[in-house]
Amino acid sequence: MNKQPTFETLRTNITVPVEMSPRLKRQTQAIYRALQAGPLWTRNLRAMAAQYNARIKELRDYLREFGETIDVTAKGKDGNNRFELRPFAGSRYEAELMARQTKRRTIDDRRNQ
Repeated sequence: MNKQPTFETLRTNITVPVEMSPRLKRQTQAIYRALQAGPLWTRNLRAMAAQYNARIKELRDYLREFGETIDVTAKGKDGNNRFELRPFAGSRYEAELMARQTKRRTIDDRRNQ
């Protein structure tokens, strides 16, 4: 059984008023559906959305609530990277967020001394 969330199942919580439910752009939904079918490369994402990084960020923020993320699973020397749906825990993206948070704390600590 596929445990991966779909937009249809994620948005069916009847206790959440419709006006408060997340609204994802059509391009974002298209990227998510394509990722459900398998990995995408940067060149694929560029063809789907000029601002693909913004759509990936939007999806990451949305999926995090469900313990999922979009992770870079291979980096090409030419910048053509592979993106895949993955659990958030243990992902490269989680590690990046933790590193940023640690860096911010260090900067804040230095300012407060």
